[in-house]
Amino acid sequence: MDFRFSLRRAILDILHIKEQVYDKYKNNENYKPILDFLMAKDYLDDNIDIPSFIEMEKVLGIKMYHLRKRLKELYDDIFDYDHGIKFDFKEIEIHFYLSNNKKDHSFICTNLTYLPRVGDDFELPFVHAKLNTSSFYVDSISHCLQDGKQIIYIYLTGGYYNSYWKLRKDEAKMKREFSFNDLRELDEWDLKKKLGLW
Repeated sequence: MDFRFSLRRAILDILHIKEQVYDKYKNNENYKPILDFLMAKDYLDDNIDIPSFIEMEKVLGIKMYHLRKRLKELYDDIFDYDHGIKFDFKEIEIHFYLSNNKKDHSFICTNLTYLPRVGDDFELPFVHAKLNTSSFYVDSISHCLQDGKQIIYIYLTGGYYNSYWKLRKDEAKMKREFSFNDLRELDEWDLKKKLGLW
């Protein structure tokens, strides 16, 4: 599959780390006008459109060819191994997403002494009234680096971890035994029933 570099996507990438990019390149005359423009608004907000090249050309007074060239150079400089940004993601934010019997709940935590792993059991007595259980297991974990933060997403499912069920569920996903809607709408019990395990 051919990969085509997209400058529009590069702008979006820069917006996710714009503070760190700005700190590194704010004194570079080639990049400063572009970075000042990107810093002026929160373009990642759902109500603000990502700027078009025509809009940037008008506001900055930089011809389209030069604007594209500078953006490409900036993007390449950011990820240059020797001279690019040494990223710093000091802040940690942990998002817990809990589900049990088609009910969902979430909360954010700023610090944990120990980061759980997939399969770890969790006892959360403070959510029992909301989800009708306090026993959960870690179903999956994902990480996102953005805006000086490491954001960790931990997905918990009601009940206790079963390595056979995890393997069978992953196999069913791979073999497309579940539809997209099945995975979104059915709880664990219904998924097991669909596979004839219940």
